Amino acid sequence: LEFDIPSQQEFVNGDMNSDGILNVLDVIRIVNDILGSARVGNFDNGDSFALVNHSKVHNDLILAIYSEMDYSGVQFSFNSDQDYNVTLKDNSHITLQQNYSNGRKIAVAYSMFNDIFDGHEAEFTIENGAGISIDDINMIIGDIYGNSIDSYFNEINNGSDYEYQFNINSIYPNPFNPSTAISF
Repeated sequence: LEFDIPSQQEFVNGDMNSDGILNVLDVIRIVNDILGSARVGNFDNGDSFALVNHSKVHNDLILAIYSEMDYSGVQFSFNSDQDYNVTLKDNSHITLQQNYSNGRKIAVAYSMFNDIFDGHEAEFTIENGAGISIDDINMIIGDIYGNSIDSYFNEINNGSDYEYQFNINSIYPNPFNPSTAISF
């Protein structure tokens, strides 16, 4: 896909949070504005953060994002000499777009209705991307207001000695009424 570089006026109009960058945070704010959502505005996410577990499975790089905070957009990019395919597991209500241009891969996942990722989780696979260093990936995770959520990377051991850890991630809805979903 080829994209035109936005004009100065288009850039200014699209930069919804006035940070001088066009990214997924602006997309979230634009969707909120179009829908007239009550989610318009700023929200202090305090101590909330997103954990990005990364692992190499066969020849693929897996990026598994989890946050207690509602998030509705993810963008990541990295420099590369080839165009890797990126997939998103589950979350069928989330749109994944990707582009490779001038040696840079960009993937953006968002909801046209500002819906959150199911269970506060998203798992991206960069097919044949096991050789990509996590240090080379620039990631933005946006809350439902279009603010950036701090993210921390955690490497998961994928050697022959698998370590299994189980944690309860979220319970929804809480309190139960009449049923609930528990992810672990």
